[in-house]
Amino acid sequence: GEWARADDILVRKSYSGVIEDAQAALASEPENARAYESLAEASWLLEDVEGTLQYAIRANELDFTLLRPYYLIGAALIENEQEAAAVYPLQTWLTYNDEDAPSWALLGRAQQAAGNHETAIEIFERVLELDNKLREVDYYRGLSELELGEYARAVSSFEDAILFFPNWVDPRMQLGRAQFLNGD
Repeated sequence: GEWARADDILVRKSYSGVIEDAQAALASEPENARAYESLAEASWLLEDVEGTLQYAIRANELDFTLLRPYYLIGAALIENEQEAAAVYPLQTWLTYNDEDAPSWALLGRAQQAAGNHETAIEIFERVLELDNKLREVDYYRGLSELELGEYARAVSSFEDAILFFPNWVDPRMQLGRAQFLNGD
């Protein structure tokens, strides 16, 4: 209760300090890519998706060799429900961060939104190889399997998602659809 609220206030104040420092750096050096990167990171942590996207894109424009903005752009695009546009930035991030399972999960969702369902399934399987605790990918894998007409596999994927997230409604609804299409 009170402690959690106090912690949240402290965290927000510290990110606000990062934002103030980055803005001060930009006042003296307007083309400072690292300052934009810091603004993007702080914005992301403060759940300001639009700010994240704006600052990360500017950081990338000023210095395309900075890697973190690629991740931030991809994650913000997914949060904005522009998943298909997130493929390139996430692929770039993962080229140098190959073991980052949560980022692979984001890339799988981006590939899925782009209609690349076979690629998405391969990525979701890779996610589970890297970190078998990221079981929400079972649900997303099931969606791609449905799109490919692999109904029995989709049933299995949705059952796995329900096993790990028994109160999540979406896998339950999709399970019924997959079972119907599978003739169960």
